[in-house]
Amino acid sequence: MIEIEAVQPNAREFRAIQKGWGAIHWVCMLPTHAYLLGFVCFGVIATALAGDVLPSGLFSICLVASFVLWLAGRQWLTLTVLKEQSRSPGGGLPWRWTIDVDALMFDTGLQSNRVDWRAVKSAREETDRFLFLVTPGYNPVLPKRQMTEQQIDSLRSLIAKVTASGQLGSGVKAEPQTRPYNHSAFGSRASISS
Repeated sequence: MIEIEAVQPNAREFRAIQKGWGAIHWVCMLPTHAYLLGFVCFGVIATALAGDVLPSGLFSICLVASFVLWLAGRQWLTLTVLKEQSRSPGGGLPWRWTIDVDALMFDTGLQSNRVDWRAVKSAREETDRFLFLVTPGYNPVLPKRQMTEQQIDSLRSLIAKVTASGQLGSGVKAEPQTRPYNHSAFGSRASISS
């Protein structure tokens, strides 16, 4: 069993995942950057069609201004999320991780979570963190800087052991279960209520 106390990943360790979930990273990037691509295409076409009618540099100024506003909006969003997280009762508390051959467990005293190895699609070691891919929206991050060399080596061997045994990700290969909520039944249920 491996126990790591006071786990608090920093912003760099919480960076976006770029590998492990197939095309989802690129699909998520499309709404983020589509405006810029559209703006560039429109600007090039408008500038080519307008010729000398538009002031020189107008397109470049608008492009740079749009990019600066996008960066400012992104920073504002990040700061707002961090501020609201610090206001939540369990938001800023350090986590205690307990890892054994059956599961990953994390708790803060106010909340706890257990993830069976069968639910972990893959475990990835990066230069500064261990990343456990559970769902596209939930990927626990364990910073290496908060671990001893012995803990890092123990975790590597544990990951190798659950991988070799077929336990890691075995639940991912299971047949999908039927959804408890049937969308087609919603209409009939709603009409019965009176």
